[in-house]
Amino acid sequence: MSVPRLLSAGAIAMALGGASYFTPVAYAQTVWQGGGSGNWNVAGNWSAGIPDSLTNAIIDSDGGTNATVFVNTFGQVNNITIDLGDTLQINNAQRLSVFGGLFSDGLLQVGTTGSATYFQPVGAITLSGSGILELMGPQAWLYDNQNLNADSDHLINGAGHTIRGVGNIGFGNSLQITNHGLIDANVSGGTLNVSPNSFGLVNTGVMRASNGGNLNLNGASLGSGAGRAHYFTLKFREF
Repeated sequence: MSVPRLLSAGAIAMALGGASYFTPVAYAQTVWQGGGSGNWNVAGNWSAGIPDSLTNAIIDSDGGTNATVFVNTFGQVNNITIDLGDTLQINNAQRLSVFGGLFSDGLLQVGTTGSATYFQPVGAITLSGSGILELMGPQAWLYDNQNLNADSDHLINGAGHTIRGVGNIGFGNSLQITNHGLIDANVSGGTLNVSPNSFGLVNTGVMRASNGGNLNLNGASLGSGAGRAHYFTLKFREF
């Protein structure tokens, strides 16, 4: 098994002649083997145990029965891969913190029946692939609720990837947002709130309200003067 290795900035500096010594981070890999349905926090459902922040996790049914994995705990993972036809659902009141990125041709659902439920990008992460991240209620959140003032938290929605539903992307000054894909408020009568931090929102993709949904854009963009911010609220609704 090939183990991906990432070099820290210090290790790169050393390679270029710097004096600091750093050890590259090695990430383990674990693959879902829990069949068509099962819980995240069961060690036997994974080839190498429950994922953590130093593990890359792969949900792939290998052409067999499509798998649905339930995050029934406060989970952590470095990279998460979801194969076509497979689903990862974060249960009500639970949280999944992602330290690397999401590679998905499947479905990731932030499920909520009334309690705050989180998909947490930690640092700068990219949502890539042709998959869908679905926010399923007003208390579904896509932001790092453990580090509300982290300017380093940056969510990049890659080309071909979709974020849709009802819920919240960002909160206050907690998340820089770049959209190259689709952000779609697609639930009739529901609202999708997009709230970037002071670094603002970059959109080269599509942001829309469809099927009678409401898209609220609340955020800030830096002005020409140092430290100046211009705050705005835009609301889109399909009639």
